[in-house]
Formats: sequence, C-alpha cells, structure tokens
Amino acid sequence: MNDEPHTIIGVVHPDPWLLPEVSKVYVPAMFDASESTRARNNFDWEGYARLRPGAAPEAIGVEAASASWPMRRTGNGWRTLHGVPLTETVFVDREENRQALLLLQTTVGFVLFIACMNVGSLLLARATARQHEFTLRAALGAGRGRLFRQLLAESLLLASAAGIGGLLLSVGGSRVVANVWGWHPTASFDPRVLAFTSAVGLGTAILASLAPARHLLQHSDETALREHGRTAGVNQKSRRILQALLVCEISLALALLLGAGALIKSLSVRLQRTPGFATANLLLARTHFLGARYAAAGTKAEFIRRAVDQIESLPGVRAAAVVDPYPPAGDAAFPVRAAGAHVFGDDPPLVRHRSVTVGYVRTLAIRMIRGRDFDRRDVGSVPGKVIINEAMARRFWPGENPVGGSIATTRGGAPAVLDVIGVVATADNNIEYRNEPRPEIIELAAVPSQAPWFMIRTDRDAMQVLPSIRAAVLAVDPNQPLAAVRTVEGWIAQESAGHRSLSQFLASFAVLALALVAIGIYGIVSYTAWLRRREVGVRIALGASRASIVGLFLGDTVRLLIVSIPLGLASSWALTRWMAALLFGVGPAEPTVLVTACGCVVAAISLAAIRPVWQCSRTDPASVLRAE
Repeated sequence: MNDEPHTIIGVVHPDPWLLPEVSKVYVPAMFDASESTRARNNFDWEGYARLRPGAAPEAIGVEAASASWPMRRTGNGWRTLHGVPLTETVFVDREENRQALLLLQTTVGFVLFIACMNVGSLLLARATARQHEFTLRAALGAGRGRLFRQLLAESLLLASAAGIGGLLLSVGGSRVVANVWGWHPTASFDPRVLAFTSAVGLGTAILASLAPARHLLQHSDETALREHGRTAGVNQKSRRILQALLVCEISLALALLLGAGALIKSLSVRLQRTPGFATANLLLARTHFLGARYAAAGTKAEFIRRAVDQIESLPGVRAAAVVDPYPPAGDAAFPVRAAGAHVFGDDPPLVRHRSVTVGYVRTLAIRMIRGRDFDRRDVGSVPGKVIINEAMARRFWPGENPVGGSIATTRGGAPAVLDVIGVVATADNNIEYRNEPRPEIIELAAVPSQAPWFMIRTDRDAMQVLPSIRAAVLAVDPNQPLAAVRTVEGWIAQESAGHRSLSQFLASFAVLALALVAIGIYGIVSYTAWLRRREVGVRIALGASRASIVGLFLGDTVRLLIVSIPLGLASSWALTRWMAALLFGVGPAEPTVLVTACGCVVAAISLAAIRPVWQCSRTDPASVLRAE
C-alpha cells in the first residue's frame, strides 16, 4: 500500500458501524521529527484511551487539559484536547445530534401518553356501558378487589396482545430505521431495551385500567340497577373525565404536528438556501500524497499543477482547482493575532481558513467585490496572499477597504503575516447553515494539504465527465488515483439526511398521534351516541330535526377543540423553543405551519365525529322506545 510493503499480522472482528461490503485496514501511525509540525496541524486525529479499573471518567478531561499545555507553550494555544466517553461520541458528538435523540425520545413518550389516554378513555366509555354488568356482579357477592382484578386482567390481556404485535413490527421497523439512518443492518435487540419497553407497556396497561375501575367501583350499587335502562347514559363526572382526556390527547397531537411542521419547514428553507456558490455540476475528488515518490520537495506542487492543467483541457470541464478543506465543509480554527487596527493577545479570535490553488474563485463562481483574484505569480510569494470574505472585512475592517492590509497569525509556533489582495462575497458555506455569516480566509497555496480535494466545474452532469477526469489524473501519475468522488449537491444532500430523517420520523409519529386521537374521538362519540340513543329518540319524537341532533353532539366536539387548540399551541411553542438548535429560518410561531397543523387537527376530529353522529341522528324513535 502506498508503494510500501505491509505484512498482515492479525484479523479483527468487523467494525459494527460499517456496512459488510466496506473494507478496513489498520496500520501503525508513526511520526518522525520532520513530520511533527504537520502532525500538530492535523485535525483529523482522534485518540482512544481505556481507563484503569476504578478511575473516574472525569479524569479524561484533566489529562486532556494537561496534554494541551505543551501546544499552548509552542504558540498553538487555540488547540485544545477534549476528553469525552466514547458512548457520547457515537451519536451525540454534536449538540444537534443530542437534541435530535432527545426529541425522538420525547416524541415517543408523547405518542405513548396519547395511546394510554386513548385506551383509558375508551375503557372508561365502555365501562359506562358495562355498569349494569358490574353492579350485578357486586350484588351477587363479588368484592371490589375481585372486580378490579378482572378489569386489570382485561387490560393486561390487551397490553400483551399489543406488545406481541409491537415486537413483531419492531423487527421490521428496526431494519427500516437502520437503512434510513445508515446503521449496521445486523443490529439486534438490546435485552435492556426490551425489558424497559415491556415495563412501560405493563405500566401503561395498569394506568389505562385505573379510570374505568374507579368509575365502576364507585357506581356498582343498587342505584345503578334502578337507573339502568331508562336513564342509561354518561354521567357528568365520567363525561368530565372523558373530556379532560380528549383535551390532553388533542393538544399533544397538535403540539407534535406543529413540531414536525416546523422541522419540515426548516428543512425546506435549508435545502432552498444555496451555500453561496453554484452547486450544480460541481465535482469533488480526493487525492493522497503518500509514498516515497512524493517525498522530494516540489513533487506535490508539480503533480497538482499538471493534473489541474490536464483536467481543464478536457471537453466539458469549465474550471478546476485544489482545496482543503472543501466547501461547504470546514470549521473555525484559524487564529487571527492582528488584522487591520485590531491587535489581539493570547486569546485570538478564530476564523475559518481554506487553502486553495489558483482558480478556486473562478471554479466556485464566487462574486469578487474588491481587489483581484489569485494568479500564478502569487504562488510562493512572501508574505503569503489571501482573499477574505465580506463577513471578515466587516468584522476586522469596518467601513474600510481591507485590500492591501495584512493579517498576523501563528504557524508552527512562529509568527506569520498574510497580505489581503481581494474580498469576495460571503458564502454561507457551512453545512450547519448558521444564521450569521462566518468570517473566512482563503489562502493561496501550491499544496493545500497532504490530502487535498479537487473541485471541478463542468458544463454537464459531472458524473458523465468523471471517466475522463480519472484518466487525466492517471496520465500525470498512474499510481495516484482519485478517491471519495462525489458531487457537491450529493454531499449536501447526504449531510442533510439526518435532518430529513428526523423530520420524517417526527411527522410519522405526529400523524400516528393524530390517528390515535381520531380513533379515540370516533370510539367515544360512538359510545356516547349509543348510550344516549333513548334521549335522541325522545327528541326526534318531539320534533327535533336531524340537523339539531347533529349540532347537539358536534357542539361537544367544537368545545373540545376550542379548549384543546390553545393548549396545543402553548405546548408547541415550548417544544419548538426547545428544538431551536434543530431549526433554521423558522420561528416558534410559523404562520403557514400553524394554519396547516390546526386545519389538519380540526379536519381529522370533525371527520372522526361526524359519522357516528350522523348515524345517531337517523335513529328510529319508535324502535328505541319499544326496546326501552
């Protein structure tokens, strides 16, 4: 590998986070004195350490801080080592990922709570219809404990059947989630997760049986026997409990819908916003300078110059350049000791930095505001030449022309000065899409890094030109392949996949919650209408029209919506405020999202209630009164 012989000394288990078809090779990392500076300037390294038995995890941070001190003394104080447990870096290495996982857990809790209230309200409505049955059981000698055990057994039977069905669904669902999120497809169930979900299901069944059990045990007396038949219906206390449960369900479902709508709107805004340059027909490809053939001075720069010339001569290629890091990636890690009239001490501000070759601005088609672009005469000049973006100019040269100014920084512990020759439009080229533009320095370099990226602008689909581009690079060096080939559009879509998946999951849970609420409304209205059939028959016999009967029942539904929607809006405001780290360009009260979500809730609840109400309005009063 890389023109050097290697001997295989062992085989390890497959990496659980890689797909089976992905190969992986481990080689020892060795640095000599000539590579110490380059290694110190490399941000791609991660260190792993296993703590001694009994050692506190907090010791990681202390050790990392002590290891950072030598770099501070050599002029690299802006670089700090951070020690965190490995479990916190797998999925929650960024605050955005942590927030997404917490949001998913909260959403699942909301849906579970809605399902619990839904089952409880349906059981309560059913308990009202079974009141005569339990009154007879009590009259025949059944104690309250016996009646409660029967209700609990019925609830546990329902929970067991639902748990088995949920377990079967989760087998296929986990594979779908793994495929969507890019996890390992052979991931299996964790027994702890299975035990936790079983305990939650058991608790849900017990909670769902409490309300109907309390209702039946309080009304299983001779009064219920006397009232059975002619006055069957839902008493006021049970009705208030049902209404409270429905209000909670509707408000939580509305909050989930608004949260999902805010995420979807944010994703739409995020995808519509360009990163500050045209991403269409822009290709990325990486090369690594490894092996003895690139050890001599000037060999890397010569390869880059010849490869760019060969690529730009191809039909269909408009421009090409080499860069590291490539946009829209990159972090703020470049210290500015002095710029313009600003002089900073030992804690310099950090800005984004990008090393590029001649042709970078032309390849990305970034608008030049002041000054000029790089040309080949600038390569190797002292001081080095840089172009800054508009955000950098506003921060360090407010109201002034920065062209001709200089920037002082530190390189490998020694001071360095860079001359500003131009200002370009600010490209919001961070995949996180921050609301505020970030200052950036674009520095000319003959060799941007040890593993730079080619950026190639074409006049057609970039993947169609890829074979010719590979051949052009191999014509310069047959042993220097291109790796990690992708389009910028594809890379941005891949980086947005997590946000898109989160939006899809949250929207799915919100729709599920709304469907549960609609089912609950349908069941409760149906039970209520059935219990009040004698009242409806009497009203119709006395001349009430079908419209008045429908209005009688729908009035209750409208009152539920009037109470539920403000509560749902308040809950959603708190939820979207908590989700602020995941939202871009969307506030807690987005008008289109509010109108759409409220409309969906009103439509779903109305459709769920109208069918049983309409059937009840068609009641034949003669048959009902004869049955009574």
